[in-house]
Amino acid sequence: MSILRNSFSTGLCAVALACASVGASAATVTLKYDVTDNSRQRVSVDTDPGAGIDFSSVHSGNFWLDVNDVSGTDLFTPDTSILAWCIELTEPVPEENTVYDIANGGTQSWMSSLQKLVNQRYTEVLGLADSIVSSAMQLAIWEIVSGGSSLADGNFQVNADQTMVTDPAAARESTALAQAWLNDLNTGAVAETGNFRIVVLTNDGGQDMVAFVPPSEVPLPGAALLFASALGAAGLARRRKGADSQAALT
Repeated sequence: MSILRNSFSTGLCAVALACASVGASAATVTLKYDVTDNSRQRVSVDTDPGAGIDFSSVHSGNFWLDVNDVSGTDLFTPDTSILAWCIELTEPVPEENTVYDIANGGTQSWMSSLQKLVNQRYTEVLGLADSIVSSAMQLAIWEIVSGGSSLADGNFQVNADQTMVTDPAAARESTALAQAWLNDLNTGAVAETGNFRIVVLTNDGGQDMVAFVPPSEVPLPGAALLFASALGAAGLARRRKGADSQAALT
């Protein structure tokens, strides 16, 4: 784990350690990235936090992760899939089974802001058929984790020009959508209608990620139940698809 380097790195590492202390029960989940199923696009971002000069094209969007084993928690269930976004910019997502520590809870300001964001916007990412929406959520997450509220400056920056990506128009659209969400987050213009909590997944050798989990012990609004059901159905369908593909190969 090398969380975004320099000042950004120092702040996030402190957060990761604080989160880990909250989840002292050492809850873990073994995850594997499903390379066949994602909704992402390339966006030009500054990979040298705060400099505003070293822009590179990176993937921006969600990942589906297969849950293969769980220990010390009932947040996840084996043989299902979860939807997650990256916290870091440059670390790889595990393509093989990787054990992640679960840091559930904490009082860090970025976790509170991120939970507020998803409880405002979860209906818009339902199903994630649109890579622009998925990318916008990833950009907003990176900005919130960096401690900022503007994609144009600060520790995390997005290049407004976007000439180095394959679809500049889509990259600009996702950037504009993410900024609109961040603006509404700061002004309180949009109500929180969901009841999700933030689960941070950390690994010393790979990408730290964040997942949004609807707590089973709290009654969910109808749309949130739909969201949870859709994730479960999508995960089951993907599992079946994978099994069918494997059968065809053999």
